[in-house]
Amino acid sequence: LFYYFVCAKMKKIALWPLAVFVFFSGLDIVGHFLIGTNLFTLENDLHLEWWVGVYQYSSITTQLFWVFNQAIPAWLCTIMVLSQKDNRSRVYIAACCMLHATFPFIGLLALILFLAITRLYDIIKNSSGERKAQVLYWFKEIFTFENVIGGGIIGILSFGYLIGNLSGTHIMQESTIGPNMNNSLFKYIVFILLEVGVYFFALYKYNKKNRLYYFMIICLLIIPPIKVGSSSDFCMRVSIPFLIILYLFIINALKKAYEKKDKGILMGVLILLIAGSVTPVHEFTRVVKNTFISINNGEKSYIQSEDEHADNIAILNGNNFSGQVQDNWFYKCIIK
Repeated sequence: LFYYFVCAKMKKIALWPLAVFVFFSGLDIVGHFLIGTNLFTLENDLHLEWWVGVYQYSSITTQLFWVFNQAIPAWLCTIMVLSQKDNRSRVYIAACCMLHATFPFIGLLALILFLAITRLYDIIKNSSGERKAQVLYWFKEIFTFENVIGGGIIGILSFGYLIGNLSGTHIMQESTIGPNMNNSLFKYIVFILLEVGVYFFALYKYNKKNRLYYFMIICLLIIPPIKVGSSSDFCMRVSIPFLIILYLFIINALKKAYEKKDKGILMGVLILLIAGSVTPVHEFTRVVKNTFISINNGEKSYIQSEDEHADNIAILNGNNFSGQVQDNWFYKCIIK
């Protein structure tokens, strides 16, 4: 479905954007080099994206492998929101993402607010009517049946369920997690440069007058320091819609550079994508390696052990995005 929307935006069916989607990532391998990792002895199934510790922007493939339940709805809702010509359905679309992908929904909400404000600016700029009539038209465009009734019902029910989780009052404690999770300005700068900064510079030529380009940059700059819960979930998940936007900018730049024979941009972006592809390749390798280990051990299917089951129950009863049903009004009044 996501690939369909990509082809619809390009107005043609092409396989290369799908290949870029699978292998698109930040330069995690360069990050490992900078922290002193011996790249010649690097395990071929290592999860590369934790090289800086406190921050992580997950590659598209990593999102699919680790948080598919959040990633897929976020991908679809992001590209559907961007595909709308106006604000008539954007709130409704984003609300559909709220329960499945709560953190990405926060990013989507920021995106919708940006699109709504810029839409008002365009209406006023391109219309010769009275200002009052223009603003009224904008309000009518937002307060549609699908946004108010559809988005409202989904949003209220989703919010009622989500307020039962225990993570909102817990912020990641650097001292209890370890020195790798300690924050610093230097870590932040290097992380931004390697994960998304290199792409910002490579895409500037074709997007220097694009408001969405600058908004995406601002959001990806301010997301990492924000902490909610006992780990880096906010950074990893709220960024998903903006990484999708970055991906769309990349394939658009590749298409333009190829058509204009702009070899500098074309080769520069391709080199970045090849370097970044090491991360998703490691994700695929881990699955292949562990599958062969299971086959060699004579395992025909995965059966959870009692210890693993107990560990999962302990996680569900923990404080990181889980909640109790006792004294929970949503469980008592709606689920029952």
